[in-house]
Amino acid sequence: MILNQSVNRGEVWEINEQGSSFAVIRAQVGLYAKFYDAAGSVVMNTELNQGINLTVSYAKIVLLSKTDMQVQVWVSKFAYDFTAQPDRARTALSRIRPLTYGVNKLLDYDPPRLRASIKSDVGMYIGGENMRVNSGVVENARYYPANSNIETTAYGDVMYFVSNETERVLYKTESAQAMKYVTQHTITRAELEANNVDYFDIKIPPQLHNKQFTIKCIARHDTLSHETAETGWLNITIAPRLLVTNDDIELEDAQDMSRISVFGAAGRFSNEIPKVNDVTLSLSAGTHRVFMVESALDHDAQNKLNHANFGQSFGYFESISSSDDVFLILGNAEIFEERA
Repeated sequence: MILNQSVNRGEVWEINEQGSSFAVIRAQVGLYAKFYDAAGSVVMNTELNQGINLTVSYAKIVLLSKTDMQVQVWVSKFAYDFTAQPDRARTALSRIRPLTYGVNKLLDYDPPRLRASIKSDVGMYIGGENMRVNSGVVENARYYPANSNIETTAYGDVMYFVSNETERVLYKTESAQAMKYVTQHTITRAELEANNVDYFDIKIPPQLHNKQFTIKCIARHDTLSHETAETGWLNITIAPRLLVTNDDIELEDAQDMSRISVFGAAGRFSNEIPKVNDVTLSLSAGTHRVFMVESALDHDAQNKLNHANFGQSFGYFESISSSDDVFLILGNAEIFEERA
């Protein structure tokens, strides 16, 4: 019979079956076995390799692994017969696999696979089924930079790792530059760009076309540091917004904008206390330009501090991110397989 077991490093797998034929169908380096007869005496003590086929009488087998691995063995009184596959490819398969966070499978266990060629648009680690990531340290794997030509003749499970991040940062400020006032209800992309309004681009994959997703916006506002004896208290209304192109900027002129409210508030604000809000929106597939603006030009801001449209406001977006699974696709791997 064929037995399967996931064996951890240092773990013992005891098989209480009588037989005279034993074969290792699937394993990695570092697997050892002791064969016992009915009286409990050791009749054979050996290291095992994948593909080994032994004729030995036993009443019990004890397997010990020096590493984490998936083990598949043949245990029987009947001989195990294996016909080696040809070393020339009969068919070829090609596909693209999206890469996401965590340790994931890139290639399945597949004995007919003779070789595989892999190329990814992001750097990644590649290893076997014993690949682990502990506190950011990748074990039992090799790092390949982006666009490396990777070839493997392994037919076991091949795993990959890019990142453990479970949140995709769409925008993060580098300078805490205050967002500009944009009070117009209707404005074009060209006008915003001409006035140097800060923006970032967001790419919506086809599977998210016109579907709702959520982004987390973190913004900070500082009015307290602008208060003086002359201004007195500044009671300020804030209403940060995102102005987003309706069309794909890579395919269209994309001048029309949608206005997305992030939050609104009034009072005195400290830069030490961020405002966090989740915003739900939907966009067509393609690349959209997202402008970050302050839409409320307050009376106190105008009259006490001479703030003006397209001038700097009191606040800025610290970051905009999403935990939506579609945004956690970190890259793509092109895979070409040659099979027997």
